[in-house]
Amino acid sequence: MEYNDVLTEDDFRDQFSYVAPQRTSLKERAKQSIHCSKQCACNVFLSFFPILTWFPKYKLKNYLPGDIIGGVTTAIVRIPQSLAYGLLAGLQPINGMYVAFFAPLVYTFLGTSRHVSVGTFAVISLMLGSALENYLSIHPAPVTNSSSSNSIAIATTASYSGTTASELGTTIAELTNSNTPVTEESYKLAVIGALTLLVGLIQIGLGFFRLGFVAIFLSDSLVSGFTTGAALFVFTAQVKYFFGIPLNRQSSPFALIKTYIELFSRIQETKWSEVIISVVCLAVLYPVKLINVKYKKKLHNIPIPIELIVVVIGTIISWAADFKGRFNVDVVNAIPSGLPAPQVPDISTWSSLIGDAFPIAIVSFAITVSIGKLFAKRHNYKISPNQELFALGVSQIACGMFQGHACSGALARSSVKESSGTKTQFSDVVSCIVILFVLLLIGQYLAPLPVACLSSIILINIRGLLKQVTILPRLWALSKPDFVVWVITFTAVALLGVALGLAIGVLGLLITVVLSVYNPQTTVRGGLGDTDIYRDIEKFKKAKEVPGIKIIRFPQSPFFGNVAALQEVSSEAMFVSKSCDQPLGGTGERSHLLDERIELKEISQRDDETISVINDVKEANDAPNVTNTLHPNNNLTASANTSDVGNNDDDHVAESRDAESGHVNGKGGKRRSPNRVSLDPNHCFHTIIFDCSGWTFIDLMGMEAVRQICTDFGKLNLQVFLASVQPGIMSKLVKVGVVTSRDSDEESLATVFSSVRFAVEAAKRSDRHKPFVTSA
Repeated sequence: MEYNDVLTEDDFRDQFSYVAPQRTSLKERAKQSIHCSKQCACNVFLSFFPILTWFPKYKLKNYLPGDIIGGVTTAIVRIPQSLAYGLLAGLQPINGMYVAFFAPLVYTFLGTSRHVSVGTFAVISLMLGSALENYLSIHPAPVTNSSSSNSIAIATTASYSGTTASELGTTIAELTNSNTPVTEESYKLAVIGALTLLVGLIQIGLGFFRLGFVAIFLSDSLVSGFTTGAALFVFTAQVKYFFGIPLNRQSSPFALIKTYIELFSRIQETKWSEVIISVVCLAVLYPVKLINVKYKKKLHNIPIPIELIVVVIGTIISWAADFKGRFNVDVVNAIPSGLPAPQVPDISTWSSLIGDAFPIAIVSFAITVSIGKLFAKRHNYKISPNQELFALGVSQIACGMFQGHACSGALARSSVKESSGTKTQFSDVVSCIVILFVLLLIGQYLAPLPVACLSSIILINIRGLLKQVTILPRLWALSKPDFVVWVITFTAVALLGVALGLAIGVLGLLITVVLSVYNPQTTVRGGLGDTDIYRDIEKFKKAKEVPGIKIIRFPQSPFFGNVAALQEVSSEAMFVSKSCDQPLGGTGERSHLLDERIELKEISQRDDETISVINDVKEANDAPNVTNTLHPNNNLTASANTSDVGNNDDDHVAESRDAESGHVNGKGGKRRSPNRVSLDPNHCFHTIIFDCSGWTFIDLMGMEAVRQICTDFGKLNLQVFLASVQPGIMSKLVKVGVVTSRDSDEESLATVFSSVRFAVEAAKRSDRHKPFVTSA
């Protein structure tokens, strides 16, 4: 085969041994999915327990030192963060510690990422706290003991004093049906436990049906806008601890605004002891955090555990100076020792919590998988999104049954884990051993710890989320749709609440996607010199259209969302074709005479309305001569009598065309959409080629639109070629009758170059080849 040979699609398949995909019936597919050999069953079992694949290959000498250092370092970071984020979730600090123990322990057996640190995360804790507040606003806690107070610490003292962790598990039904005193904290714990269990079941269900791809609907810009908006809630939730003012819960929408109105109206109630503690903690935390970042290599990737240092020193000073007794400072109070007994949460609350559980499940999964992919790419291994759903779901269930709350991966903690030398998931086991030691022996000594210290740790750790606002200029420069999604999501979250804001952000993202495919940037292509390359004639000034041939690239796959744009392109081309009194024909011969009136049907729009346009097509004059060259730079021109078409007529046609389509070009009229193609009325053509290289799928409306367009062009005696059509789309066009089978005289061309060459040679021979598209 020579380079310049005309290459049809069928020739292309024969030349390069195309193998058509095998078609299997639904019955055969079901049979194959049910049938499973022993090896298949073994692989399925191992896929659910990844630890069985990597642990037998564990190299003690190479892996153990890094895993021990990474596990201990991560645990040191976990402890203060877990205490703080447990408080952020609306529970007690100890509940965050339970998450720090059970979540990574379960993930070690089921997770596929070696470096993700699963546990507490600020955004997830905030979403849990928001869901808890929404639930309590409808189902208030049946508090019966008179000693309970608005202060979390006081209520907790009544319930935790003199108890162990195993004695604290209760369900909502037990709380409401028993005659024993009920504390607000035990009621909150029961609600969060039920919510966490529901989140886990949702994630397991998504993993079972292999719906891990749902994470792709949370783009980076959406997640960034969402987490930045959520960080505002995290920041605001700590304000009351910073000033020592027990603010009331505010319901969405406009919860942030309401909170700050109440704060400033009660600013005179500020506890200066709390403010001083917070300022001192922030003054110590912030510079050391900067040092950890700036001198990361000099510290051998092991950060200074400043949060833990603040917790220890804060506890010692508070105990020695009696902050609670002398200055009325809120402290953590008694922390139960040991591990809690398992307790199945009450599922009667699920009907009220399902609306909050689903977004928590999606966000938790999306954040964890995005972190996992980041480190997997860096260390050249793969993770399984569906298995991550399963691992997270089981971890959530374990946390829900052991007085914890929903968990997620955390980027900052995962970075510490990775940079400190972690090799495998075994580092989580080391981390859990350290956490267990704290729960069994040290937790009870943290009772004097001021809550303001934990609040300061949260404020320092969310600064990275708040700094995400600095990416807006870059988003605006690179992708305005992403900029819009970020702003919409952030604004919706900040004003309307976390769950509703996330839903609006996803809706905004989908709208931008639909708009991008609804209004594709259609272009007219021209040849570049003596090459077989065709580019946009608007962007490449040296690109020249081939005389007699119109090449149009419709970049999106035709489907119901953008058929209107495809119809507009065809309507534009038909108007231009009608404006040419002398269409190009064969060499030295007269072209076909059209004496009848041709009714041009514009393809029905989505509302099924059709518009009929009647136009008289004049009898054609002598056809112009066509040179034997393919490329436009060789001045392929028509004879002199083709210049009889006046500019005034062309302008009139162009104005009529624009008026019908709702656009006016030129002086003082409406501006044409930048993505709409504008055809040169002076460029007459006998062939139109659609570059279909960007088409990846086509639905029924798209197929019907293509069929109707070919029908309309056939009535104008125009040849139509669909070039570079994907095999799957080609088979559908054959079935619908747009393209005929290879046994007929009608052919499809493999490339734009082959289409142009075929059309030019047909014109030279005065042999108008039967178009490969049916006209009926």
